[in-house]
Amino acid sequence: MSEAERHERQYGPWAAAVHESGHAVCFIRLFPRAVRIKAIEIDTHKRRFCTGETTVLTQRGIILSPIPHAVCLLAGPAAEFQFTGAARVVGCDDWRQAEALLTDSGTRIARVWDLARDTVTAFQPEIERLARVLYVRRRLDGAGALAAI
Repeated sequence: MSEAERHERQYGPWAAAVHESGHAVCFIRLFPRAVRIKAIEIDTHKRRFCTGETTVLTQRGIILSPIPHAVCLLAGPAAEFQFTGAARVVGCDDWRQAEALLTDSGTRIARVWDLARDTVTAFQPEIERLARVLYVRRRLDGAGALAAI
């Protein structure tokens, strides 16, 4: 594999699609009554690597449990790692947000990373189906994300 092909695989649209799909599927499956996905999208216009965003809406008055919430945040980079063999993990926004959620729980971020990787493995078929659709369409609303899963 050439350097350009490796870079495309690790930082291109597919990496962004599996990353965002990891977040979305994890939130949908771990919090089925508490959240809904408003939108999931990837931005392919960046020069060095693609980015994305998953917009999650929480039911009014519900506070998500910090450990499963942190798992959902780390499911993005965990999916990216599982599907591409590389990911920007430690120090990324997802990692920092997960650490902040765990501040009062006494749970180590390394343990939650392991849980996120296990969760991604468990939901791998759904993550892959969603990622394939997102890779082509670049943006899905919540109904489109659910239909893809």
